[in-house]
Amino acid sequence: MPCLPHSRIERTPMKTTLFSLAAAGALLAHGLVQAAEPMVRYDNFKAAGIDAERWLELDSARSVSAGALHLGKTTLGGVAADIGYAFEAQTLSFADPLAVTAIAADVVVDVAGATACAANPAVGSAKLRIGGGFFNTATPTPGSAVGDVVAQIVLGRASNSADGAGELRITGSVLKCLSADCANQKAIGAPVDLGLLSAGNKARLSVQLDRGIKAFVFQRDAGSPALVAYTDSDSAEAGLPAKTFSVRNVAPHCASGNRTMAQLISRIDNVSVNKAAAR
Repeated sequence: MPCLPHSRIERTPMKTTLFSLAAAGALLAHGLVQAAEPMVRYDNFKAAGIDAERWLELDSARSVSAGALHLGKTTLGGVAADIGYAFEAQTLSFADPLAVTAIAADVVVDVAGATACAANPAVGSAKLRIGGGFFNTATPTPGSAVGDVVAQIVLGRASNSADGAGELRITGSVLKCLSADCANQKAIGAPVDLGLLSAGNKARLSVQLDRGIKAFVFQRDAGSPALVAYTDSDSAEAGLPAKTFSVRNVAPHCASGNRTMAQLISRIDNVSVNKAAAR
């Protein structure tokens, strides 16, 4: 029976081994060691929408499917205290907002609701907002909303709503921004009540600036237009002229009770603008 050849064993001096381990550790610490598996492209975002097989997004939605824009957001309040609230928004903006002076769209809100915290005075809300800054009453500062006049249609539901289950309140309003982010503001005229809309039903909503009569015109479906007049100068562009569709949620923080939630899911279709802004 033939003998098997002896295996050759290479012995590395201990100092060399320790040095090699130390060097490898240093390289790893500095990110200089290449990954065992090479990197390849995952998503170059060339598709028409977000690839659901590659991305998981549970709390928000901004996509186009079945011939409509789907815009939604779910927001959770914090649990560390009974004061303050979480605010989140999901937005789609017009590419050329300075040209837009009128917006109309078919809107369906499938889900809208918000919960409250008994120990926190903050009111929860889930709203869809249509509109933005239309002009500035003086000399605008680019990037600042101070002096901007904002017109908006808001539909949604608050945690303290007295409306029936599944009912959304629709209002039109005009305001003047007093701070750079428009968190501080004052109302121009009285809000316009455009009625209630049941979740899952459609309404066509519009807001339009009419400089000829110095008023904003709000309308729902084929109902009578409602005007909010203003007296300020409207010749200057807005410092923050963005015009958007946006879901805006407020969820109060709550340490003493159940965690709060605000959620709105909407579908938007057949968007129209003034002729000069059409692309």
